[in-house]
Amino acid sequence: MANIIQDIINLDLEASEKVAKLTKQREQLVSFLDYERQQIVKRLTKEMNEKVNNYKKEVESDIELHRFHAQERNEQIKVKLNHTYKLQSDSWIEDIFNHCIG
Repeated sequence: MANIIQDIINLDLEASEKVAKLTKQREQLVSFLDYERQQIVKRLTKEMNEKVNNYKKEVESDIELHRFHAQERNEQIKVKLNHTYKLQSDSWIEDIFNHCIG
């Protein structure tokens, strides 16, 4: 009978040790997973920020290119308007004068 009690006590101790070991492993695994999650979040955040910054640079470059082309077009239109004005202003003044005095 004493052997049975001792065996039960030994089995209980072994089971308690296994439970403690498994609990420690679980805690270590939770800590490891938390660390890995943080590392993944940092890596993905960095990658996302790099992609956003690259896209922002592309957009800014496109905007600057469109701005440059718009300024060129505006200058060409201004030159054409000035040229047309120089060629036609006397005729326009005469037409207006004749229309008014008529």
